[in-house]
Amino acid sequence: MIHIDSKTIDGLDFRISVSNIFSQVKTTNLSLHLPYVNPAVGAKQQNFILKKGTGPDIRDSMNTENLEHSNWTLLRLDMPNLISMHSRHKHRHICRIQLCSNLRIAGVFTSDLEYSPLINRSTRPQLANKGVREFPLPQDVLPNASDIPLPIDIIKLPDVLPTELVLLVRPDC
Repeated sequence: MIHIDSKTIDGLDFRISVSNIFSQVKTTNLSLHLPYVNPAVGAKQQNFILKKGTGPDIRDSMNTENLEHSNWTLLRLDMPNLISMHSRHKHRHICRIQLCSNLRIAGVFTSDLEYSPLINRSTRPQLANKGVREFPLPQDVLPNASDIPLPIDIIKLPDVLPTELVLLVRPDC
């Protein structure tokens, strides 16, 4: 389980919790619980109800049908969009990240850009000319790129990410 505490524009603390123990999206006044479907377990085998009322379906954002099974997951969260989609509050900044389970975190960072471990630094200029908006992961965030084997499952919540919090997680330590 991962708790991400953020301040809202009106000075309130808002918590987003991501965990595989949640079976559905749950929203309270100051918190949001998001289910995490582990691709290694098999997203289709888990019968989660991931809809919140008439809102967006988290399954559509996760694209679990296209995930390869790996040891690492790149979890990309659009904090302002997630908070505004599920509450009347507006995100201001992240206060704290709390890990409550057995996870190996390779890096955590925030950015207005989209990063991907699939983008190589040497090929980035050619991809930029073709309109690709993703960038390679920053070198100073990862302890050693050779320690992180491919494939890496990439989960975006929601699917379009103008601003993101990026977590590179290995759940089986």
